[in-house]
Amino acid sequence: MLQQQMNQQFTSIFANASLLMKQKDDEIIMANIKSMELQQLLKKMEMENQELQKMAMHNELIVVSLRNTLSQIEDQENAHDICEDAGSCCQDSRSQSQSQSRDIGICRRCNSYISSVIFLPCRHLCSCYACEPFMSSCPVCNLPKKTSIPVFI
Repeated sequence: MLQQQMNQQFTSIFANASLLMKQKDDEIIMANIKSMELQQLLKKMEMENQELQKMAMHNELIVVSLRNTLSQIEDQENAHDICEDAGSCCQDSRSQSQSQSRDIGICRRCNSYISSVIFLPCRHLCSCYACEPFMSSCPVCNLPKKTSIPVFI
């Protein structure tokens, strides 16, 4: 009878230990699943971080370019020279002669309002805010407009 009680206790202890081990195995599986999810989320965040860094560098380059353009425009205004569309990357004789024949800051489309929009990538300041949406290319160099930036002078 003592032997039978001991066998029942061992069986009970073994069953409890087996149950606890199964619970711990389930917890380990859940922890591994959660770990994989977190690793995937970390990879996604790292990719987003890299994209944001690229965008920030691109925006910094645009800011530097615009500051240089603005500085050149201010220098030209201070010298009272005829505008040659400051900061332009397009330097052909046709656009130079056209720009010399126009006043500083007059819209190239309507010839009525002050130019207040810079075209990118050429960086010509040649359109008023009202005319810019209707222009698909720069009127100075005919380079296709990728984007434009309003300037407040």
